[in-house]
Amino acid sequence: AQTFFEHPFESLETDPVQTSGFFPQSSARLDDDVKMQELIKNLGSKSYMKRWHAAEDLGSYPKALPALLEKLPKANLDLTLFLCKALAQIKDKRAIGPLLAKWKAGQKGTPGVRYIPDALAAIGDRSVVPHLVAALPKVRFDVRFHVAHALGILGGEEAEDALEDLAK
Repeated sequence: AQTFFEHPFESLETDPVQTSGFFPQSSARLDDDVKMQELIKNLGSKSYMKRWHAAEDLGSYPKALPALLEKLPKANLDLTLFLCKALAQIKDKRAIGPLLAKWKAGQKGTPGVRYIPDALAAIGDRSVVPHLVAALPKVRFDVRFHVAHALGILGGEEAEDALEDLAK
């Protein structure tokens, strides 16, 4: 039997963003409408694995934003993770409202909801900082890491004050 270190990897990381543990983890941009439509169809699959892979892969297709946003409100916690991964990669400000609505509806829900701050940070609009800061006293410890990471990216006085408070 092979040990972990002897196991040949299918693909090694080529960019540090792929290993950070935060989103986005890719910057690919594709424009294949046929493949995109196939992936959008798979968002409705009965197979959770097909849904997850489709959501993640749609992050490479900025034109898939409407389909991703349509799925977000009713997505379970697992699918939410992959939708956040895609939305972080697309980085479109139209995702802010739906992401904040999901954030407010289920801040304690993990795994998916904890990645909403990552997606918001990737989009880069500081208007979300008050929403993230307000959630800090209410969220689990693991979620706070994602909020802190997002605040560090977004910056500004309110974010810095919150980070200083967290450090204390």
